[in-house]
Amino acid sequence: SRLQALKIRLKVEDVELKIIAPKGTLTPELVNDIKTRKEEFITLLSSSDPIPKTKIKQYYALTSSQRRLWALSQFDEGNSAYNITQAFKCKGALDLENLSEAFKRLIKRHEILRTVFMEDGNGILSQCIIPNNSHTTTIDYLCLDEASSLQDHLDDIQKHTFDLERGPLFKIDVIKVSDDTHILLLNMHHII
Repeated sequence: SRLQALKIRLKVEDVELKIIAPKGTLTPELVNDIKTRKEEFITLLSSSDPIPKTKIKQYYALTSSQRRLWALSQFDEGNSAYNITQAFKCKGALDLENLSEAFKRLIKRHEILRTVFMEDGNGILSQCIIPNNSHTTTIDYLCLDEASSLQDHLDDIQKHTFDLERGPLFKIDVIKVSDDTHILLLNMHHII
């Protein structure tokens, strides 16, 4: 954070640590600190190579795990068996508009959250990414007194059946417990 504040960047080139800094920002003390932690910086920066972008296509091949989960989800109870559910207790005032906007940005950035699984034109099961402008996700908002009980609602969420061909393959619920306490429930199918 100190380096960021001074707009100093570090990068690894040919297994050597390179320092890029505005003129006059590198003090002898700072250079010594960087030298002391050189190996740590090299290890950290070498392990964070960006994931290369793939060519944009209409359909993408499934992984073997996705193919297996697809097959298992075709059975009656197979779909909900692979739900991943998380609950978070939020204290303080909750701004639903900001929460909704945060999820919209997350969904826009991460294509896997807009992915569905369907047959391509040749009958081959494939991943298909729904364009961001065609994707809709809503946050279901409930008050605890409207739900029979929190545990009943949690059980219902866990049993939710996702339509792998239409999506979305995740669900967002907010349960109001009191004016300053909410439960954020996230549920997604393991295939994504």
